[in-house]
Amino acid sequence: MIATDPAVNNKPAREYLAKRCPRCQSNHVALSHPRDARERLLTKLGYPPARCGVCFWRGSVKSGPINLPLLLGLGLLSLLVLCLVAFFLLWLFVLRGHAKSAPPVAVAVAVQPFTAAVPASAPVAVAHISPPPASAVVVPPVAKPVVDTKPIASAISAWADAWARRDVSAYLGCYAPTFKPSQGLSQAAWREQRTARISQAKSIKIGLSDMHIELIDSTHASARFRQEYAAQTVQDNGTKTLLLVKQGERWLIEQEKSRHN
Repeated sequence: MIATDPAVNNKPAREYLAKRCPRCQSNHVALSHPRDARERLLTKLGYPPARCGVCFWRGSVKSGPINLPLLLGLGLLSLLVLCLVAFFLLWLFVLRGHAKSAPPVAVAVAVQPFTAAVPASAPVAVAHISPPPASAVVVPPVAKPVVDTKPIASAISAWADAWARRDVSAYLGCYAPTFKPSQGLSQAAWREQRTARISQAKSIKIGLSDMHIELIDSTHASARFRQEYAAQTVQDNGTKTLLLVKQGERWLIEQEKSRHN
């Protein structure tokens, strides 16, 4: 061992043993730069070159020797592995693309019909199913929705009664705010005209007959009837059609059409 060598007692030998490996921090060998004077002195004294006995690393931390053959071998090995991986991925991609683009192969299978051999003398029984008689088929009647036209008829009767009593306020209250007068009159002009005619009449008689009410939807209805009007020397008979709209609980007149005889 180095400790038994007389040369270990000199200073360079003690420094050699006291140094630590910068790589693995082993304390049984010293490392120094190859150009270091202590390295040359230890070589003259017979000590082995400065090499770590644990990790077998030689040289200093600043400038260690590079093992070019080892690095070249590792580089070639890495390149070979990358080439194999790329070749495998390319082969897998081409194989899957070929499988997708390959047209389906149609396989024709000849199917022969199976015919059971039936003796000519054996009779074949055929069951005839007769349709049920027409009287046996019962179609349930379709229930028609029940339409309550009483509120509409009551609204028309109240309108005619207010007209006959010359109650202008009640008469105009039977019309909806969206009422559209005929003859191109505005609603204000129409109200002024009806107020003047009803107020100036001394007596008015209104008779309604042959009333037909049709519900258009839940809020609109149509009523057609025959109207007989008499006021002093004026008499007018004809057919009138009212279009009504439901606002709240009341049915109000939205449009009025008259046809005189």
